[in-house]
Amino acid sequence: MAYDENRDVEIEEIGRYPTAKGAIVVVLSQYDGGAVKVSIHRVREDKDGNEDRSKLGRLAADEAEGLGPLLIEAGAKLHGYNAKVTAALESAQASKSGKGRAK
Repeated sequence: MAYDENRDVEIEEIGRYPTAKGAIVVVLSQYDGGAVKVSIHRVREDKDGNEDRSKLGRLAADEAEGLGPLLIEAGAKLHGYNAKVTAALESAQASKSGKGRAK
């Protein structure tokens, strides 16, 4: 299956760590209703003033240290979101299989 950006949803921005040329942003994202995952991007402002995101790549020591608290927060929130996703999937599967229906 090819990647479809319309199925990639940003659930919540956890925070940004400022850098000399922009920032590093940590977000919770979900693809096609699947598990919520942490996404980390480097962001810069383009010549028109729009935000341009790119792959994170390598980190300087201060960037790695600065991301620590953001990643801890993201991890804590991730468990809550994925518990909701799992419960919804289990409920949908039970409905399809006929379990949980009143007789």
